[in-house]
Amino acid sequence: MKIVNLYAAFDTMHGATKWAMSFASELANQGHDSKIVCSRFKIERPYWLQAEIVCAKRSLTTGNRLLRVVANYLNVLSLFWLVDKDSDVLVFHTEASTALLPLMRLRCPKAKIIYYCYQPPREVYDLWPLVQRDFSPLVRVLLSAVLPVYRMLDRFLVRQADLVLVWSDEYEEYIKEIYGIDCVEQLPACVDFGVFARHDLKIERRLADRYKSAEKVLLMNATLTRKKRVDLLVKALVEMKERDRNIHALVIGEGELKEELLALANSLGVADRLHLLGYVSQQELPCFYFIADLLFYLEPDGAWSLSIIEAAAAKLPVIVAPGGSMPTLVRDGITGVVLPEYVDEKIVASESLKLLDDEISSKEMGEANYQHLEQYSLENAIGRFLRLLE
Repeated sequence: MKIVNLYAAFDTMHGATKWAMSFASELANQGHDSKIVCSRFKIERPYWLQAEIVCAKRSLTTGNRLLRVVANYLNVLSLFWLVDKDSDVLVFHTEASTALLPLMRLRCPKAKIIYYCYQPPREVYDLWPLVQRDFSPLVRVLLSAVLPVYRMLDRFLVRQADLVLVWSDEYEEYIKEIYGIDCVEQLPACVDFGVFARHDLKIERRLADRYKSAEKVLLMNATLTRKKRVDLLVKALVEMKERDRNIHALVIGEGELKEELLALANSLGVADRLHLLGYVSQQELPCFYFIADLLFYLEPDGAWSLSIIEAAAAKLPVIVAPGGSMPTLVRDGITGVVLPEYVDEKIVASESLKLLDDEISSKEMGEANYQHLEQYSLENAIGRFLRLLE
């Protein structure tokens, strides 16, 4: 089959961009003509990427957060002419790509149109009360007036798809409620467990030596945005320090809150224990999981998290915020710890130390995490996708 994966901009490596590339690559590995058509590709090409990349010659860029959303939608429109007319399947990854969805009906009338909804634009739905704190009062008022129109457009675009793919039971119901559609199937983002099994032991030893002064190492793999609540992990480090524990936290990911988080850590006296790593190479990524003792995922009502599955591939236990897809991903008390709904840094620190200090339970949870999430392998995901097409 000739399959085109449409995406906006590959500006940073994070869960969404990694899954889009993994998805397209595995289709190519299984013998399909699979390519990615995008407005920009600025990240380092992963060594495992097999799909062809086709980029627009020009794209709008801006440093303003709100204008960047508008630019992403406009940039996607320029991809119209880059999609082959004889394509069999068009997969629209994430919400910005949906701007092109109705037009592709004209370009490729025989193609199956699939919207892969990693998650709705939650900032304009249920997360608005949280993210509005980042804007001035005037901008909040303006956005409150614009958001109903944005939601209406979002619903219109998504309803043009033949099929909408989501990641879990929880988000299947959420999508149906938001968009009022029934053509929804589950296809969770998955991980190539073989990449973790074959990780570079030399890199692992080098990283372990780098952080050997730490008593224990915590890991978070997340973009540095408000909803990821990295600040909660920083404050938990303070609680651990006050209990005379030398615990360090490694955070993989980029984002606009980097300087704010560094300033927070410095003001609280834990700057030497917080390591914002930014982008790490795909060769290094699995090795960070193997040197860590515990993985954190603190986004409330999180849609899905590759980092939790990656932790499973490294037999690492997890501590997560409740809601969203966590009931599917985490078995509380067996593969990790699901925090209470109303949580503060004291609770995070206490739960962390309780698990870190019980090495037997920690190891058992890591093994159970592997057994529980091994079902979410990349090969299984593509097999299910092809069955859905049939």
